[in-house]
Amino acid sequence: MIVLLFLLQIDTSRITLDFRDADLRDVIRAIGIQCGVNIILDREVEGKITIHLEKIPLSEALSIMCRAHGLELVQKDNYYLIRKGKVGELDLKITDKLMTIHARDVPIRQLIDSLTQKSGMNIVVDRSADGIISGSLTGVDPAEGLKTLLAAHGLLLKKIGGIYYVTKPEKRRGGRTGLSVTVTEGKFVSLDVTNGDLGDLLDEIANQANINIVRYGDVRGVINARLDRVPLDDALTLIFQGTRYTFKKIDGIYLIGDKSLTSPAAAALTTAKLIPLSHIKADLVPSLLPQTIPAANVKLVKEQNAILIFGTEDVIKNAEEFIRTIDVESPQVLIEAMIVEVSRSATRELGIKAGLKRPDTTHRALIPQIRYTARGDEINWLLDTLAHYLHLTRLGHLPKDFWLYLHLLESKGKARVRANPKIATLNGNEASINVGWVRYYRTTTGTVENPIYQLHAVDAGIKLKIIPWVSSAGDITTVIQTEVSNLKSLGPEGLPEIAKRTAATTIRLKDGETIMIGGLIQKSKLRSKEQIPILGSIPILGSLFSFTTSTEDETELLIYITPRIIGGGVY
Repeated sequence: MIVLLFLLQIDTSRITLDFRDADLRDVIRAIGIQCGVNIILDREVEGKITIHLEKIPLSEALSIMCRAHGLELVQKDNYYLIRKGKVGELDLKITDKLMTIHARDVPIRQLIDSLTQKSGMNIVVDRSADGIISGSLTGVDPAEGLKTLLAAHGLLLKKIGGIYYVTKPEKRRGGRTGLSVTVTEGKFVSLDVTNGDLGDLLDEIANQANINIVRYGDVRGVINARLDRVPLDDALTLIFQGTRYTFKKIDGIYLIGDKSLTSPAAAALTTAKLIPLSHIKADLVPSLLPQTIPAANVKLVKEQNAILIFGTEDVIKNAEEFIRTIDVESPQVLIEAMIVEVSRSATRELGIKAGLKRPDTTHRALIPQIRYTARGDEINWLLDTLAHYLHLTRLGHLPKDFWLYLHLLESKGKARVRANPKIATLNGNEASINVGWVRYYRTTTGTVENPIYQLHAVDAGIKLKIIPWVSSAGDITTVIQTEVSNLKSLGPEGLPEIAKRTAATTIRLKDGETIMIGGLIQKSKLRSKEQIPILGSIPILGSLFSFTTSTEDETELLIYITPRIIGGGVY
């Protein structure tokens, strides 16, 4: 059916045209009759026309129609002559299977005929694909070159089997724009889609790639994408990313549907895979997985230290890639700890202690290989200096002669090593050291006639908790908690009193560096009595044969901690 609307004015004729798949000669004849103008058609003028024009001058409307069909419009004094246009310029060569083309105002069908003859390609042109082409290309694949020229003029080239088809983009549902899709060699997808329908895109790819597709349910959605020669499977993966759909390939057949485990397609699209872990505990993995891997898809297999993943191929692939990034060998850290108690005491003696003599000078070798002669006060000064030397208040490596000085202080009673443990742990895991003792005390309840005795335990000693973290730069961030406890005395009711000294800190160290924790000071007062047997027990006179010593002691606890990386993964 031909629909012709027109508007005539006094000086200029303006017409509105709306034709769909109409015969070109009939349309031009109808325009001449309705507008009252003389139009002569050459016998070679033929073809179909689809056109819509709004209120434009008659001459311009005729010119547009002629250019679209490669015709020439000649305006005479009282008539229009429409004839076949002059052949444009076309220079097309095929050398070593590559095409070089220069086209200027060449009808599409003429260009296709020339390319078919010189390349041997099988090309079918849809009757709606018409127009004039201009462009120049050098040394390109004939199919890719033709695709580019057609795309520049609003046409599509697709391949089905071994035959190429030239068509116009179809108008999609909902007024969406057409799909520009080309599959070359049956496996490389090029597409340019704006607000395209996902189902239509799959149809186009399936037709051109000549593949079999099985859909579970209605696959729909809006997609915007541009790809250039992407392998088919990779293209489908990219197309389905961000959607609830996925695909699975079985014996060359593509199964497409909803990827959730509760969908009807789950039985066909999902599978399961056991992923064993080499370096980390399996029960830590579920809490670390990203949101793209649903918790319902993950099962823990503790007996094999593995994770069982249920889902589609892309879900399992994502899970494997993520687990591979976290299942790495963790560095091991050796923790060397030394707890030293340094004391200074003032002694006050009461009574008589026979046979006590103090030499003013000593010839003892204080340090091996070095002979040193000094008086008693000089020795005390040296020991005090060494005690101060042990208060290492900065970070760094211990000096080589550190242990020599410490041994010297121990031999003189100025220092005592309470513990020197070593323990290794994995990066980020707690190392715990407990060096101490357990003592019991008894309590009595009930009546005098029926007493009830109970034993209670008291823990005391040295407790260390250390958590090392190894950074990518090799630094060791160390979390340290210390507790030192002693049985101080018995209270008025015979219950033990425990003295505790605690410290906590977080510090960053280099491999092999040492930190010292100080300031844990404790004061104690001891009273002891010595006597001559029998004589010292005589009432009143016994004090002449005994003496009492009262000692006030002040000690400071120094804790030296040295972490060392001894093996494991590299960050």
